[in-house]
Amino acid sequence: MGNEKRKTQNEKPRIHFDQWVEHEQTSMRSHGIYLEPQQMVYALIDTMEAEIKSGMQVEPITVITLQNMLTYWSCGRQTFNLGPNLVEMFRQTDLSNVMKTDLRLPYNCFFITLPRNTIKIWGGNRTKWHDGQGIYVRQGSMFPGEPPGDIKIAVMGEPNENSTDFNDNAVTWVCLDSLEIESHGSIEKALEAQLQRTPAYAPWRDSFDFESMHQYSADGSVATKNKMNVMRDLIKGETLDERLKQWGNRTPHTEQNTPEQIAELEVSQKQVIIDIVRIAVNLILYLDSKKREVKIDSVTEKRLSKRAFLSEGLDKMSPSKKEKAISKFTKLPLSKVFNVAPSMESVRISKSHHWVRGHWRMQAVGKKWSERRKTWIMPYQKGLSDPQANPQGARIYLAEDE
Repeated sequence: MGNEKRKTQNEKPRIHFDQWVEHEQTSMRSHGIYLEPQQMVYALIDTMEAEIKSGMQVEPITVITLQNMLTYWSCGRQTFNLGPNLVEMFRQTDLSNVMKTDLRLPYNCFFITLPRNTIKIWGGNRTKWHDGQGIYVRQGSMFPGEPPGDIKIAVMGEPNENSTDFNDNAVTWVCLDSLEIESHGSIEKALEAQLQRTPAYAPWRDSFDFESMHQYSADGSVATKNKMNVMRDLIKGETLDERLKQWGNRTPHTEQNTPEQIAELEVSQKQVIIDIVRIAVNLILYLDSKKREVKIDSVTEKRLSKRAFLSEGLDKMSPSKKEKAISKFTKLPLSKVFNVAPSMESVRISKSHHWVRGHWRMQAVGKKWSERRKTWIMPYQKGLSDPQANPQGARIYLAEDE
């Protein structure tokens, strides 16, 4: 009972943006090219804007992902690292009493890292299942081609053994709309209504025919030709007009699945969307609470400082020293990482015990209990956890006032 091996927050955080930058910079270095991360992101955005202006259809998945990366960069690259216990508690806390007005995002865009094997995302019949490495959370914007919504939440599935390269990954996303939430009375109910209208199993329904998205090498293997590779081709001399012409022949594509497969995928991916919304929203509320426990990751902080030191004065270095410095700091992180509620990871959690679901409620506080404040009633496991006790000594988390 509860003897499962527990993971901790000591695992290296799997940050999508940092991994993408390392992959692209390493690849470009083989062509003798070095670009700063912001140059790389803006090159992708410029290409996407040119496609939209030319009248080409651009997938919402692509727009959302690139906007997430751009905004994440501009907001200082803030990442919150969650351990498996806290993730499970957030998944077991519903949002029936939570409105959009209760949410104050700590940054306009941030990333949440997930422990391995927390969430599985379906990437299509070719790559199949991907392990969810983390979640982008972004204040809504209306970039051309992007679905409407006040909060954009997207979970990134890292590449697997069927992927052709790092960018051959999977993405599942959802957009929360204030009017929808107000109309249905809570985030939980609005999300439930949204999932009844829109299939959850098919985030790739906006993708394009594989024959035009991929080219095949002499041995018959697939070589990815997606937007995340566009920048490298442009840098190597291909003009934007040539790139747009090549991409202009794509046709909308929806994967063919049997009704049984669709039903199975619908159940699993609907739960994925519910989970990522609960994780993201509960984290936002937790970070806004008086008893939050947030500590900067000291290992990542040291590596960030080392990267800044190695990259300083790069323009003044000799070619050999510059190459040596670049080879070192491209492997170092760009993001600032905060460990959330590390003390909760020492709590015993068992998969065999039933969860009593947590929730948020309006708690009477202040002088003569005259004030009301959003309060987290934490989930607990019957027969394992004392419902009157919290691993941190208090089970109630009060959201801050304005």
